[in-house]
Amino acid sequence: MPSSRLAIGLVLVASTSGASSISLDAPGADPALIAFSITHRGLRRSTEFASEAGLEYRSAERLWVLKPFGGVMANSAGTVYVFAGLLLDIYLGEHFVLTPSSAPGFYYAGQGKDLGFPLEFRSQVEVSYRFWNGSRVGIGVNHLSNAKLGRINPGIEAVSITFSTPGVFGR
Repeated sequence: MPSSRLAIGLVLVASTSGASSISLDAPGADPALIAFSITHRGLRRSTEFASEAGLEYRSAERLWVLKPFGGVMANSAGTVYVFAGLLLDIYLGEHFVLTPSSAPGFYYAGQGKDLGFPLEFRSQVEVSYRFWNGSRVGIGVNHLSNAKLGRINPGIEAVSITFSTPGVFGR
């Protein structure tokens, strides 16, 4: 599967790019973030392609080592996905962050791909460069699936570019 090879590649690049230490604690304060993403949905089949935009709130608060987040994604086929879940920021040295996340959400297909059930689960991994002010720019891959809750479970993959900023939340 191309998306799993891309995810493995992203992890390897981040882990070998001069990261001196791996930690669950940010070097310095790490604020809440607003994340904007542009996504290419439908990696496996060109007939599933859709351009997508997303908006997320990523909390600075921790539940053990996990951080809550939530957001919305909408694409050119009229598909909308509203979700909330948990993420884990793994700091690879001072500037790189590996962020796996998982989130259940409600999926409306519009004219897009029917994923078989309104409850879908998003699994994502993102590798970001963290700037001195806490802003990040990253690339990620994700997969949406209903975990076999629906009559069908085709799933769909995507690759995204994300810009995250402390914005009004500041430091």
